[in-house]
Amino acid sequence: MQRLEAIGLPFAPVAKPEDLFNDPHLNAAGGLVELTLPSGAKTRLPALPIEMAGQRMDLFHDVPREAEHSQDVLRQAGYAEADIERLVAQGVVRLPDAK
Repeated sequence: MQRLEAIGLPFAPVAKPEDLFNDPHLNAAGGLVELTLPSGAKTRLPALPIEMAGQRMDLFHDVPREAEHSQDVLRQAGYAEADIERLVAQGVVRLPDAK
């Protein structure tokens, strides 16, 4: 711990994973980021211990809902809209709200 403190690397002695939520160092330094789970519940996770240009890395995006980005991923992979629609109609690709 002394070596980590000496070089300024954030750390936290944690006995159990759930101890992270109440760790004073993580909470004081913005070491936990809040995210929304697909269920709508909110939680916090440890942020990456990295700074760029003096800024800590924030949450990039929440955990996606099931099938939330299916069509976007297929478009980025080069699939045409007609092909995506066919895959959805065949049940190969699901839409976010489809059951």
